[in-house]
Amino acid sequence: MKPAPGRRRRLPVLPVLLLLFLPFLLLGAAGSKDAVIPLQEGHNSWHEKSQRFCYTNTRAPRWNDVWTRTQIHVTSSRMIRITQVDSEEELEKFSLWNVVFSFLRGKLNDTSIDVDLYSNKTCLKVELLEPGTNYTVVLLRRTS
Repeated sequence: MKPAPGRRRRLPVLPVLLLLFLPFLLLGAAGSKDAVIPLQEGHNSWHEKSQRFCYTNTRAPRWNDVWTRTQIHVTSSRMIRITQVDSEEELEKFSLWNVVFSFLRGKLNDTSIDVDLYSNKTCLKVELLEPGTNYTVVLLRRTS
């Protein structure tokens, strides 16, 4: 059916927007292919771009570790988004739900992540929301 003279045919908005932004969503969700930075206890690292970090627990828990608290502390100059997962592979996975939920997640500039005493690995991804943001990441072990 032809549109009336003088009227333009309008394309459906949602499919057009999806086609325009899908490549950017896929590229952004895939993330950078930079190496995962290993976290070491007590080592304070300073960064200016989005990075991925992992802490590998090399010690088997002992009876006196029950009172030990291990945390990854992230502090930034501006708002950032932090995603925590249990392995490096999960940092690489693309999921449409992850893209949707990334818009719903909290945006923080100071946070602490508790590390499970019995987990082998804890990984996180720090995403910068504004250019010019810098942040520090440190792994701390405290005995209560």
